[in-house]
Amino acid sequence: DPRLVDEAVERIVALASVDPFSNQSEDHVVIHSDPSFGNWFVEDGRITALLDFEWSRIGPRDLELLTPIFVSQPVIGDPTKMSRAPYLQWLEEDYPQLFQGPDLDRRLWLYELVFFLGSIIWWPPSHPEPSLQPGHHVHTLRRLLDGPLPRK
Repeated sequence: DPRLVDEAVERIVALASVDPFSNQSEDHVVIHSDPSFGNWFVEDGRITALLDFEWSRIGPRDLELLTPIFVSQPVIGDPTKMSRAPYLQWLEEDYPQLFQGPDLDRRLWLYELVFFLGSIIWWPPSHPEPSLQPGHHVHTLRRLLDGPLPRK
């Protein structure tokens, strides 16, 4: 559906005022960009190593929330997996600076739209939209047109 891409671009343009890459006064840091459980070594209850740095880059601190927000979403259509993992709550307790960026909700929405739009451009769907799995990025992008993924 080419309209999906057009609508996503329109929403991204509407959120351009919160784009931290266009604000030269904001500090950027090195971010991992994929801080998920599969990229951590844990020993005796402590994270002892971090792996998988191919997405690492300089960026706004709160961009690091993109993966945790995505992976903490309940599985759509699976009633046994509808409770949200406490992952984001743990992050906020241990690293509150991630959640203190200006206009955070709109910035996260912008990050999510750009990520999922890029995802369907790089990995286009192999089937018509109605036959795609409920969690497919096309469905996620369509939901994102109305608002960001929930964080709480």
